[in-house]
Amino acid sequence: MLGPMDISQAGPWIPPWVLLVVVMALVLTAVGALLLLRRRKGRRRLPAGGDDGPAGPLPYRDDDLAAFLESPPGTAGSPAPPPGGWPALAGGPGAAPSPAPDVAPEPFTGRGRNRALVLGALALIALLIVATVLALAQRPPGPDRDRIRQTVDLPAVPAAPTPGQPGAGELADASVRPGREGGAARLEFGGLVLEQRAVGITATYPVVEATWSGQQGVAHVRLPTFNCLTATAPEDPVAAGCVPTVREYGDLPSPALTITGNDGTVQLSGRFPTYVRPNGTPPGWTGRVYELRVRAAPVDGEPAEGWVRAEGEIRLGSGRAATLDSADVTVLRRG
Repeated sequence: MLGPMDISQAGPWIPPWVLLVVVMALVLTAVGALLLLRRRKGRRRLPAGGDDGPAGPLPYRDDDLAAFLESPPGTAGSPAPPPGGWPALAGGPGAAPSPAPDVAPEPFTGRGRNRALVLGALALIALLIVATVLALAQRPPGPDRDRIRQTVDLPAVPAAPTPGQPGAGELADASVRPGREGGAARLEFGGLVLEQRAVGITATYPVVEATWSGQQGVAHVRLPTFNCLTATAPEDPVAAGCVPTVREYGDLPSPALTITGNDGTVQLSGRFPTYVRPNGTPPGWTGRVYELRVRAAPVDGEPAEGWVRAEGEIRLGSGRAATLDSADVTVLRRG
């Protein structure tokens, strides 16, 4: 009966892996930008307007062609030889000293802008790391994590619906995501007298499925019914000659469903209005309401977590029925 519908939702906490992916992507982007800037660091950027900058032609420190016509080698005013270079071929002690070459300012390389980009990227990475730490700190450790999860209120079920009233079967696939203080159960019970007839009884063999978190949850009851010419519900209705009738169903959410638990034992109680599912027609209310009380606990020696064998009973009025001793149909999951 339990389907994939999940009616619980998470709070504002963001999963850590999402923040980690975002931080790693930005860090890789920043590292790539730094590597690109480093490759372009040694390149000389020329000012706009061609080869001539605002201060005139750029200097050529290793080329004397520009001064060749004005001061050929061997004449007064010839350029001074480079340090450790060739000696002058002409001129003597009275020769006029050659003027020192003009030194132009260093061309613009954009180092200041690169430094600003690097500092900005590092500051952004630091802010992202701080934001990640703060987001992770919003979720408290330990069992208090489950308190952040808030269960959405389920639609209410009419207390005593009449045949033809809408809403039958709307909660058939609803379930609650169990937390550390919750769990799930699938329980099958023996025969129980559902109704006393003038001749015989209507017997049922209930199947209960429930999910809960804290005191919020939803339970589903399936009631296969048989008309029997006996005073009590037989162990095997088919072998006893009972006639099967239309199966009934019931869904009950909290707060109409009361859920209590202690040391792994769970108790469910509430008034279940039932509906039927005739072949080819939508579900319809029967007009009958059954007050059921269910108790289940793990069998001694079972593990503390996961699906374990369970035992318990179901009560309807003064009648009661015990769970079936089967590991496949009577199980309980805690947490």
